[in-house]
Amino acid sequence: MSTVVIDPSNAKSTDTKIEVSQTQPYECDLVMKGGITSGVIYPRLVSELSKVYTFRSIGGTSAGAIAAAAAAAAQLGVRTGMRPKAFQQLDGLPDLLGGTAKGAKGSMLLNLFQPQKAFRRHFSLLKSALNAPSNFRLVMQIALGATWRFPIGAILGAAIGVIIFLGSEGLARWLGMLLAIVGLLIGAAAEALWLFARALPGNLFGLCNGMPNRLHGPAALTSWLHEYLNELAGKADGAPLTFGELWAGRLRAAGDTVVHDGKARKAIELAMITTSLNLGRPFRIPFEADNFYFAEEEWRTLFPPMVVKWLIDHARPSETARLLSTGERTFHALPVAQDLPILIGVRMSLSFPILLSTIPLYVVDRSLNENSGKATKATRVVFSDGGICSNFPLHFFDSPLPSRPTFAVDLGDFHPDHPDERVWLPTALKNDQGIETFVPTISSRPGFGSIAALAGSIMNTMQNWNDQMQIVMPGFRDRIIHISHRANEGGLNLNMDPQIIRVLAGSGHDAADVFIQAFLQHSPPGAPNAWDNHRQVRMRTLLSSIDQQGRNLHAAVARADNPTWRDVVKNPNPPSYRFATQRHCDLALHALDALDALGQYLEDSEIDLQSGSPRPEPEWRGTPRI
Repeated sequence: MSTVVIDPSNAKSTDTKIEVSQTQPYECDLVMKGGITSGVIYPRLVSELSKVYTFRSIGGTSAGAIAAAAAAAAQLGVRTGMRPKAFQQLDGLPDLLGGTAKGAKGSMLLNLFQPQKAFRRHFSLLKSALNAPSNFRLVMQIALGATWRFPIGAILGAAIGVIIFLGSEGLARWLGMLLAIVGLLIGAAAEALWLFARALPGNLFGLCNGMPNRLHGPAALTSWLHEYLNELAGKADGAPLTFGELWAGRLRAAGDTVVHDGKARKAIELAMITTSLNLGRPFRIPFEADNFYFAEEEWRTLFPPMVVKWLIDHARPSETARLLSTGERTFHALPVAQDLPILIGVRMSLSFPILLSTIPLYVVDRSLNENSGKATKATRVVFSDGGICSNFPLHFFDSPLPSRPTFAVDLGDFHPDHPDERVWLPTALKNDQGIETFVPTISSRPGFGSIAALAGSIMNTMQNWNDQMQIVMPGFRDRIIHISHRANEGGLNLNMDPQIIRVLAGSGHDAADVFIQAFLQHSPPGAPNAWDNHRQVRMRTLLSSIDQQGRNLHAAVARADNPTWRDVVKNPNPPSYRFATQRHCDLALHALDALDALGQYLEDSEIDLQSGSPRPEPEWRGTPRI
């Protein structure tokens, strides 16, 4: 018997009270969108949901990957009893990030991003441009900041104008002054860009590599994450928390060689997205491929020593890695998925372009002649932010007939007609009718502003079109909560005011309350709630798809092709993908006959299960799992 009592007051109130009495805990999955500093929304959302739900599968991209890893680590800490108050600790993270960094100026959030020496002036210029109250102030702050921080270029750029100003009279003198001012700005910009382009590739295309740039300074992003995730999980030996420990639902004991084999049921599943720029495609982490190698010397600059030691000690045995290694570079095969630290996945997912260094791995390109015999040359594969390809991986953990809800959190701008509505979840009625999608206008006024807006729309479409298609799908849209924020909130605003951080964190708390009320409360008593509606939608969608595909399969099997599809299955010498045993072949033929019979049955019924089913209807396609 399970009961959930929820305060019936406004769901957006931060005083909502939840009392749970249950013999079996509710379970849920959670997927969180990327958004750099907008991620401060997530800790209290996770903490509030944890009061009612046990997290089974958690995923995200970029900042959403950080939140997903923290939620998974906290769930493990609670599950094992090593950190029973881990979610309360996670609840306090926004206040910690908004507080003053120890041994430095500014907030802890800002100091997590520490530029390397070559980029300190560039990063300082970026900070000076953040949170400008207007476009004019933005331009002025950048212009003055560049002139002050890159004086050599500024002086050289202004020199000709200064000479004309000092040696002329009348109009020429004023033109010289104008030329000196313009040259001042152009020269400063030229120096900044020249130094930037010269040093950026050497720092793996990022201003910050995620590690501290001072021995006794404040914590940097990657080193802090390593310690924080371990603390949430109750892991005290300094070794990194691994995917296998989450899957097993326990910490690795001393002497354990295998904590989880990767095949058994997973107690806690964690997944995130990264983007391979060379291959032009996203990858799901933990990797399912086993052909990646890392260079020890590079990764020592990107990860804490304990993490690198773990990676070396648990590298897959690989003759290829030995062949690739030289006196300058030592290669190791990436550990198997269950031994991979979750920190690696998080860092690879949040490599925000230019701000954070990319993460390099290596493969052996067998299409090259020099690798045709044995591996002699490694090709670097550059991994950047997962949001480049999929900033909102809604497909994570999806099932045709789900046994638990997979909540998803979308981040975006305020609707012009709802400027104060931070949290919004479609109701069952709206879901039945479909969601009315807000269509932002693209300005056609003369000027560069309209061109810039068009370019921004093109880039946004290239990046997010796949995610946006899924957002409107039935069975997806009704479990996505939308949290709005303003231009000075989240995103690249690294130096947000603590009050803004508190507001964003509070919206995460409110979003969790809305989820809980919608999916667990029945109002009025006995009426269907959002979970009841979600199951109905998924059932109708699946049966509609089966109806369509079953008829198509029957039509294909019934054709008098030579060979028939049954002959293809029974072929003892196929050109590829032979069945392992005759029993496998017999089962495959039986399955084909059963599917054909189902298609025949549907066809003979003269009833269309697609009629009245949710729209837009899904499309069955063969796509690779990422």
